[in-house]
Amino acid sequence: MFVIIGIVMVFAWVLGGYVAMGGKLFVLWQPFEVVIIVGGALVGTFLGVFVEYGFCGPLATTLTAKYDADSQYFSCMKAVFSPISLVMLEQSVSSSLASHL
Repeated sequence: MFVIIGIVMVFAWVLGGYVAMGGKLFVLWQPFEVVIIVGGALVGTFLGVFVEYGFCGPLATTLTAKYDADSQYFSCMKAVFSPISLVMLEQSVSSSLASHL
């Protein structure tokens, strides 16, 4: 649905730009002129879709996988060092309590 809306909007913008620059719309009713303008709008639309799904999507997946790998690494480091820090905290608390008693 969004692709159809995008094609219609690009077509309208191309025609609007043509009219804004002083072009006459009745000239565009020739078959080759319509093919050129619609073809340009479709190429731009499909190029945008290709860049989104062919480049940006895989790049985002790769970056997400790298982030997840780093996150797993830090989770492992936390799991390794958490018991040590708990033991050290327990020792410091017990030594503090012993000095106050």
